[in-house]
Amino acid sequence: MKQRDDKAHILRAVNLVCDATFHGKRKDKLGTLVFKDVKSKVKLSKTTSI
Repeated sequence: MKQRDDKAHILRAVNLVCDATFHGKRKDKLGTLVFKDVKSKVKLSKTTSI
């Protein structure tokens, strides 16, 4: 199991953009969801579901 590094979270205003990409057939329900701050170009989160 991968361990996460301890990070200090700094609250700040962001311009949030979300992009979803789905793979395979509709019954597979496999996809990736990415959240990104447009101004700083920082990827905030990436989620993959099966």
